[in-house]
Amino acid sequence: MSSSAPECDYDVVVIGAGLGGLTSAGLLANRGLRVGVFEQAPRIGGCCGSVQSGDYQFDVGATLVLFLGVIERYFTSIERSMSDYIDFLPIDPLLQVVDNEKRRFAVPTSVDETGKVFGEICAASGEGWKRYAEEASSGLLSSMADLFAVPMQNFQDARKIAEDPSSPSGSAPPMLQSFESTLRSFFKHDSILGAFSHSSYSVGLPPALAPGYAAFLNYSEHDGAYYPRGGMKALPEGIARALKEDGGEIHLGARVESVLTQGRKAIGVRLADGREVRARVVIGDINVKALYGEMLPKDRVPLWARLALSSLKLSQSSVMLMLGIEGDEGFDAQNTMFTQGLEPMNRIWFDDYERGCPSQGGYLFASVPSFTDPSLAPPGHHVVHLHTLAPYNLAGGRNWDDIRDEEAERILNFLEADFGLFLRDRIRCMRLSTPVDLERDVGLFRGALYDLESGPLSTSMFRPRMRSSLLDHLYLTGASVHLGGGIPTCIGSGIIAADMVTEDWDRES
Repeated sequence: MSSSAPECDYDVVVIGAGLGGLTSAGLLANRGLRVGVFEQAPRIGGCCGSVQSGDYQFDVGATLVLFLGVIERYFTSIERSMSDYIDFLPIDPLLQVVDNEKRRFAVPTSVDETGKVFGEICAASGEGWKRYAEEASSGLLSSMADLFAVPMQNFQDARKIAEDPSSPSGSAPPMLQSFESTLRSFFKHDSILGAFSHSSYSVGLPPALAPGYAAFLNYSEHDGAYYPRGGMKALPEGIARALKEDGGEIHLGARVESVLTQGRKAIGVRLADGREVRARVVIGDINVKALYGEMLPKDRVPLWARLALSSLKLSQSSVMLMLGIEGDEGFDAQNTMFTQGLEPMNRIWFDDYERGCPSQGGYLFASVPSFTDPSLAPPGHHVVHLHTLAPYNLAGGRNWDDIRDEEAERILNFLEADFGLFLRDRIRCMRLSTPVDLERDVGLFRGALYDLESGPLSTSMFRPRMRSSLLDHLYLTGASVHLGGGIPTCIGSGIIAADMVTEDWDRES
């Protein structure tokens, strides 16, 4: 594969420096193409990034890394060793759970030890864990890592996967059941149900609506959960370093305004400052609603495409209270789930989120990465991220900037009243990230953490095609396509997009 478009500024232009875009760019640069990545934000990584506030370094979204095999596959493909670019630190225990009866228990990495912990809480849940672990390890998750970089664009792709004897096709029931019904078939104790329920929101839906397969995502952490030394930003920075070594270029603060077209072909991009950048191929690593709805000429988006676009639902948004605190009292693990049980996880969706209100209770998910990597905070201090559900559009015409202080107080009050954890006197640094901030600062369309919902009929082949159906030489990667948002899924989509470009490039050349 070689560069063959001298009349262009680049062979390939990538819109957005998220993990999908960086992965595609890195692979194509390594294969000999001239690649330019254009990112509107002042930093790379999108939701997988970090910001500095005084002596504390906070993550802007992602909190841990699973399925390292997908990342290793990327570095192997560009003839490099992952460990030379990113140092991953193991997380153990995986989770600390605190319920509203002030009960605390830790979930260790060991599958057997986790069974003992659950058995001490509730004998039925201990037995349920054994069945859960057996089904997770032999069914859906047994080959999930291999599927992240396998195209699932149509029924033909799905058929190939189903006919592969090593595929997880035998796990049809969890694909058809809800997250809640799947989880309840294994566990009865409400604190355990509540602890596991957070992963339903990783596909953008509450337990009652999320697909059953998501109930097994918790188990994947027992195969290894990691945190990159230096913060979540170290992951995209490692990928970007290899990209630059292979001649790729990254332009920050460079917002793409539109995709340039010639007939049915994408031929480059126009930046917000008016500059035009010509390329033979364009890859979009942004929300498909923004790409198709705002960046393409209207005559390139026919009625059927506009209707399809309007049917796509965005994933949930959230607020995150970032704290720099003195001391470590209250946190015995990197990740802590403060839970009121499973049913409140549904209630805050239907009663609060869908009505345009910040969630009133339910849960708080705390990430304390300095527990694993002390370099993120001064000695004796920690960085704490408190995540909870929150809508982009507030009811009653309210504005997130107007209720910022009120929301921070509400989160701290909830932590104190329901879980007995008092942090106020120990806070040395505090900032609140709202859905509007995620759109403004990180570039997440409408603050949607995972771009689009990932229900049973809105994932893989039901998502927009990675080879654009609207324009030739336009490809999509990232959280809007393939298996949706998340670190391994976005990197997997980047691998697929690069392979599609390579296949088409070689055929046309």
